[in-house]
Amino acid sequence: MKLFRKMSDILQSTYKVTFVEEVHRKYVDFLSTTISGNARREIADLWIIAYSPIQGRAKMTFLQAKYHRGQLARPGVFKAEFFQYELLSERPLLTSGGTSNFPLDILKSSCCDSVGSYGIFYLDNNNHIDLAYSSARLLSNNSSVPTAYTRSTIELQFSATAAAYQNCTCNSCQELNYTYSIDDFKDSILNLEIGADLHYFSSTLRYINSVLATLAPSPAIAGLSSFIADNGGGTPGRDGGDGGEGGGDLDGYKGDGLPCSLLIINVDGDEEKR
Repeated sequence: MKLFRKMSDILQSTYKVTFVEEVHRKYVDFLSTTISGNARREIADLWIIAYSPIQGRAKMTFLQAKYHRGQLARPGVFKAEFFQYELLSERPLLTSGGTSNFPLDILKSSCCDSVGSYGIFYLDNNNHIDLAYSSARLLSNNSSVPTAYTRSTIELQFSATAAAYQNCTCNSCQELNYTYSIDDFKDSILNLEIGADLHYFSSTLRYINSVLATLAPSPAIAGLSSFIADNGGGTPGRDGGDGGEGGGDLDGYKGDGLPCSLLIINVDGDEEKR
């Protein structure tokens, strides 16, 4: 998370950014189709929400961070945990939102595969730290799958044939499929080309607004809360909503803190910093 915090510090020179680190893991439950049984995993390492009041759009992705020792050949191969991969790539309906009280459809409802993603830090040819990114859906598993619920390390491989960018199934959202460049990743976050398009999902907006009300105020949080209110997600700075499909009691958020670390970016920039 130190590297993502450094990236947020760099973005703060131009944009309204808030980074909140959460060190305590929170888990969700889902039905694994691989073992035909329940599985429990943390939803991700980092929750990224990028929004633009000017465009009237907001995107979010749940990103699992990995660290690859040395350089990363292409197509990139790295180690991961199978059930975490299944959760982020298959995006099932949750059977329990856990102590963070997630709406059960928070992964499933999006038309964009990049709502679940991986970011792999590695060393480039000059031994500088870089970031490879991929939508979880586009990664392929090179290992055998588990036959029972146990922690299983697998090898995931980047796509060698997919286009770097594509329109998602709704044909209105362009999303980044993968990149081996932290600059491309950053630009795609700022261009709203990664993650679920939130204005379609009012229950998720209401949940996010409920979470924001528990955080220390900041310009990025205040702007996102106002954006959510303008898009039917509740009153700025207050809980709201009727829970939506599979959601918890969003009229009074009862989660026990953030589900993972959170990065919020107003991609319109900060006029005072220009």
